[in-house]
Amino acid sequence: MKTRPFLSCLVAFTLLGGVVSVKAAEPTVFDLFDRGVMSIVAASACGVADPAALKTFRHDFKAVATAVEGELAAMNPQRTDGDLSMLVGFRVAQLELRATESIKTEGCDSAKVKAMAELFDMKDRLAKARLSGSHIDH
Repeated sequence: MKTRPFLSCLVAFTLLGGVVSVKAAEPTVFDLFDRGVMSIVAASACGVADPAALKTFRHDFKAVATAVEGELAAMNPQRTDGDLSMLVGFRVAQLELRATESIKTEGCDSAKVKAMAELFDMKDRLAKARLSGSHIDH
């Protein structure tokens, strides 16, 4: 049976968050990316007390997205930039759907959604995130 490498890459990235969170003591750039997307979706849907903080958070998130793209490129050197962008797009769509479902089901006032919408120091966490293939067990 012939497998499609892009599909394998997509599955690996999709599952990576769960695998990494079990094995890693420190968050990886992939964990930070997932958390950032969920925070942006929840904060945008439910509102924030400080719109300027959300704007800063979104701006700082761009560095995380760039780091994720770099990590994926290093893990998959045979893939084109278009392949990797599509992969990231699929992950964002999956996370948006998950966050939106939580918001619909539990509401903006639930503890879970409030925690999801919490903004944090993206730059500080990115500086501490594991990079350069360190998320892969050898």
